[in-house]
Amino acid sequence: MLNLNSPQAGFGRFSVAVLATVLVLAFSTGALAQTTVATGSIVGTVADPSGAILAGAKVTVTNVDTNQVINLSTNSSGAYNSGALAPGNYKVQVSSKGFNSISQSVKVQVGNTSTANIKLPLGQES
Repeated sequence: MLNLNSPQAGFGRFSVAVLATVLVLAFSTGALAQTTVATGSIVGTVADPSGAILAGAKVTVTNVDTNQVINLSTNSSGAYNSGALAPGNYKVQVSSKGFNSISQSVKVQVGNTSTANIKLPLGQES
């Protein structure tokens, strides 16, 4: 006959609790591992014709299909990063005071980082 007040009964309840916790963690980890990242991104640098970096340049990333617009600025290294983007065709437009604006078409694919390095020609900001 099993005595529920005996030390063995407490060990049995503890074992069941540990087993249940392990199973919950195992199944939740598997569910999280099955999610996929369905985005890509665009990164690049902006420079003048001599290759000198342009900090603070205005970068506009537009999804050609949805017209969604993301406005960015280049950092102190002349670099920009769009962050996560839905796959599709994008237009990257860059402008800075004292330079002509330039647009470049970029295709974003799932799991890939597209690069759009741009050299702005001297001229009037447009």
